[in-house]
Amino acid sequence: MGIPWQIKKLYKWTKKAQREGTLRKKDNLDKFISINKSVSKNVIEIQGRFFGNLSTRCASLFPTQRTDNGYLVSGRNTDKKQLQRTDMVECFINKDKIRYLGERKPSVDTPVQIAIYEKCPNINYMIHGHNFIEGVPTTKNYYPCGDKREIPEILELIQDSSSGVINLKNHGFLLYSETLEELEEFANLMKIKEI
Repeated sequence: MGIPWQIKKLYKWTKKAQREGTLRKKDNLDKFISINKSVSKNVIEIQGRFFGNLSTRCASLFPTQRTDNGYLVSGRNTDKKQLQRTDMVECFINKDKIRYLGERKPSVDTPVQIAIYEKCPNINYMIHGHNFIEGVPTTKNYYPCGDKREIPEILELIQDSSSGVINLKNHGFLLYSETLEELEEFANLMKIKEI
């Protein structure tokens, strides 16, 4: 029994299909987490407090996590020295409110960091720790984690810079950058202040 002529006709027509291949975009989330782990190894733990947090835009940087106006933020109360991909929480802005997906809450600093991303389109990565860095500018006033009053002082210090490190008075440091290469360079150069 032969192949029906309709199937042969469809086969010949399908063979002429014009298709274009796709290329997978590199996902740098593991490298970002690795840089964070190397920074956290140099940070002195104070009274059992966790290292801090990290965040990034994910709209185009991480194809597997792409969302509109999306961010990946480390989960609240997560040991950043043992951080894994699954510890990141997807956040987004909806009706001027920050929302998150899943059961885990994002870091308490999420509103502050997202506000910085919104005001500074060239910043793509942030790492925050609860120690201080030698020789970098410091905000004028103390604000606790997640206090949005800190935002104007941070913006004043970073201005048009897309990469750098600043201290947050009596709070810790904020390492920020446009690229992972710059983030890694600043992470390797910064020196933790002795307490």
